[in-house]
Amino acid sequence: MDNVSFIMKNVALFSGVSEATVRALVESEGTRLRELAKGETLCRRDGVNDDLIVILSGKAEARKGSVSMRTLAAGDVTGVSTLFGGEVMDTDVIALTKLTALLIDRASVLAAVRGDAVLAENYIRFLSARIRFLNGVISRCAGADSAGKLARYLASIAAAKGDTFALNVSKAAAELSLGRATVYRAFDFLESAGCVSKNGRAVTVNAEKLREIY
Repeated sequence: MDNVSFIMKNVALFSGVSEATVRALVESEGTRLRELAKGETLCRRDGVNDDLIVILSGKAEARKGSVSMRTLAAGDVTGVSTLFGGEVMDTDVIALTKLTALLIDRASVLAAVRGDAVLAENYIRFLSARIRFLNGVISRCAGADSAGKLARYLASIAAAKGDTFALNVSKAAAELSLGRATVYRAFDFLESAGCVSKNGRAVTVNAEKLREIY
């Protein structure tokens, strides 16, 4: 299977895009084919990204320091969200196996996006999904932070009153500088983690599990 056919069949970013558009990208003067051995670096963290990178074969790992962020396999792309902003990459991409990748320069991608409405829609859809994912991460972090605050608050009450007591949500929200809805979500988080249980207004806490949260 040639690279044009592979990309059209396996790369979601190019789903439904015309063969002429994909072929123009693959054959562009700014497009390069790179072959790497296991352990070699495809792109480096803090380097300005000038290419859309399509993995054609093999596997790579995106790392931030020693932390693995994700694994890239044939059909995956990277550099989509940083290509047009002149932004630096936030990860190193290291070949986990023998790897072949197609690097398509910014000017060629921009021309293709301008000339093919389907590719433009796909690009928007990809970036929208990325935003939703990041918003979810932010929300989870914020939720975990609120749960930590509530866990400390409940532990302090339990230390004074015992493991079962009446919880005044409005008072808790005011003292923690959180909205009532945020307190309820944080409580749900703690309840799902087995830290607390509720019977009417009565709350029973597991002090040991609460300490794991905060």
